[in-house]
Amino acid sequence: MDRLQFSRQILQKDLQFSTNELDYVFAFPGKKIYEVVFTTVQNFDLCMQRFDEKKRSAPSFKKITMIPLAERDVKTVHVIILSEKVRNQDVWTWLSRFCDVTNGMEVTDIDGVKTGTRRFQVRLRRDEGAVQHIPNTIQLGAFRGSAFYPGQPKQCRRCGSLDHLAASCPSNNCKRCKASDHNTDQCTTPLECSLCSSTSHRFRDCPKAYSNRVKLNTITNNLPMNQGSRIKTDGSMWWPPVGGFISRNIMCKA
Repeated sequence: MDRLQFSRQILQKDLQFSTNELDYVFAFPGKKIYEVVFTTVQNFDLCMQRFDEKKRSAPSFKKITMIPLAERDVKTVHVIILSEKVRNQDVWTWLSRFCDVTNGMEVTDIDGVKTGTRRFQVRLRRDEGAVQHIPNTIQLGAFRGSAFYPGQPKQCRRCGSLDHLAASCPSNNCKRCKASDHNTDQCTTPLECSLCSSTSHRFRDCPKAYSNRVKLNTITNNLPMNQGSRIKTDGSMWWPPVGGFISRNIMCKA
């Protein structure tokens, strides 16, 4: 099987990718090994999913080995909160509840003016092999925003379902504890801090909130970066800039 046959038979016909979804297909001389670069990370994820399904159902695919060259757990997360009062450090702390944050930066427009979007590079966590995704909605005190990245499932913020969004949610469950036997006004479940999820305090009193850490002088340069190192009290240059890009390659032996 040469390069063109591999592209047309395996990628386009069997795995159902169009040529617009394939960026590069490299053939290694003298070997039946091909490297494929997809146009988007979503197509890369879809390829791995379709290949796993074919491997189980099509005998011809049992002779094919596919190796991901990209880390599927590494994502670039964009967080949008349209308020200058939300500190970047608090967004980092919130994200750290759900994933391992590597670095981040504030997004600016062509004139260098901040847009309200923060961009983070993170590694998603796994529980018994299953990827644990970050919530679509972020709330820090009175400020609400959105968090999104390629491959993130859309989730109803009212009931947690993946089948619909809040605008079309049929549920009347309690928004605080998700129970169906009472409404939010009648809920006796203690409120959680929106930053650290503790029930002993609110966000404004959270010891992990950046403003409180400054007051308590708990920010030191001896801590690991994702816990507060290299953070200046004026809020400037508190994180290293994001470098490079997320790979979307696979290696295939056919």
